[in-house]
Amino acid sequence: MRLRAIAHAGPIGKRHSSFELYDLLAKCYALANRCKKPEAFEELSRLLREQPCEGKGRWVLKTSDEFLLVCRYVFPRKGHGRGELTNASRYAHCLRQAEKRNIPPHELASWLRENGGVNALFLRRPLIRKTVKTKTLYLAEQIEVWKNKPFTLTLKRLPDNRYEVLEVKYHD
Repeated sequence: MRLRAIAHAGPIGKRHSSFELYDLLAKCYALANRCKKPEAFEELSRLLREQPCEGKGRWVLKTSDEFLLVCRYVFPRKGHGRGELTNASRYAHCLRQAEKRNIPPHELASWLRENGGVNALFLRRPLIRKTVKTKTLYLAEQIEVWKNKPFTLTLKRLPDNRYEVLEVKYHD
């Protein structure tokens, strides 16, 4: 009975923080939509440049769109590392994809909860380049390989940026 009460009490731990992030992203999405007006966009750019920060600055580029500006304002860098900058860019991609899929801002948080979170939009974004540079490959399914035995994988890139394993070949 206690477990059932805990389960119905609501999300806890890391999942709870993810749900809070989804609510915040929905608010960012609504703000970005308001910033499509030139005067609101300029005001946000000014606020972002004036916001105190550690490190080298705010990373406001002339090519930054409203999604990136909002995410960089709401998720500022916390020092010299790239972690927060990377997350802001990732969240901006997520919001762009939500707009392309015609997900309204007031439904974004529930859509993210039901469809697997930020990665449901971020990893499924179409890439317009013919080539892809990556250090990490996301396989469509798990593979099992021998330790300390060289092997070659033949992979095929899927439209959702994952890789299908076509062949595993071991070398003597």
